[in-house]
Amino acid sequence: MRLASGYRGILAGVALSSCIVLCGVFAPLIAPHDPTGQNLGERLSGPSREYPLGTDRLGRCLASRLIYGARPSIGIALGATCATVLIGFAVGLPAALFPRLDMLLMRLTDCFFSLPAMVLALVIISMTGPGPWGILLALSLPGWPKYARVVRGTSRSQLALPQVETVRCMGAGHWYVTRTCLLPWIWPQTATIATLGIGGKVAAIAGLGFLGLGVQPPTPEWGAIMVGGLPVLGMAPHISLFSGLAIAATVLGFTLLGEGLHKIINPFLSEVADEKLPGQR
Repeated sequence: MRLASGYRGILAGVALSSCIVLCGVFAPLIAPHDPTGQNLGERLSGPSREYPLGTDRLGRCLASRLIYGARPSIGIALGATCATVLIGFAVGLPAALFPRLDMLLMRLTDCFFSLPAMVLALVIISMTGPGPWGILLALSLPGWPKYARVVRGTSRSQLALPQVETVRCMGAGHWYVTRTCLLPWIWPQTATIATLGIGGKVAAIAGLGFLGLGVQPPTPEWGAIMVGGLPVLGMAPHISLFSGLAIAATVLGFTLLGEGLHKIINPFLSEVADEKLPGQR
């Protein structure tokens, strides 16, 4: 039942997240209008045949802006996730393999853990200025410590196994041990955490856009679209409503995908870990 629910979660997550990602990739083919084109005669109009989700305060097609808005949100979230995972591996693996570096690298990790993520992100953006690269850096630096901890902890538990100690005593180098004994165990767990983290980063990007610190106009971005609809919420609630639904659907899709992976991968790892060595009872 656990695996079945995991597969259902993965299928639902893949369907929802893939739909949103594909909308961003093929935005020029899908969007019915130019996302920056204005039609002041149709400003704040509701959903219609010409404008499927209505228009905003400048008469721009809301559906087109939401479709194009998937590009910066998903792109920056994926880039920041890859960066955090790579930094986590670069810190966690040496800490596990070289005891002399462990104390130094883990104290560095603790320093970043002690800093509030949003405060650090705001400081970085204030230094770099709002924009895609500033947001990417602001989301990457606060996010890598948890991956470093997971990589280090998993690696140390694997290095303590008799099988791995035997391989190391036979003269195997660090690269061979990492490639054959550590990475097959580290990747599934980090992939699950990273998939769950993508939704959180999409929400963080929207939050920065809501504060005016995200991707700057005229580039469409979901958080900026939502805050742009607040002054006219009584007359045109569809602006904030549909942009909020886009954010919620993206977070839900990647969360379902990550939870499905967790339900499938964890029982498999537990079964492998519980296998007894030859000669044990």
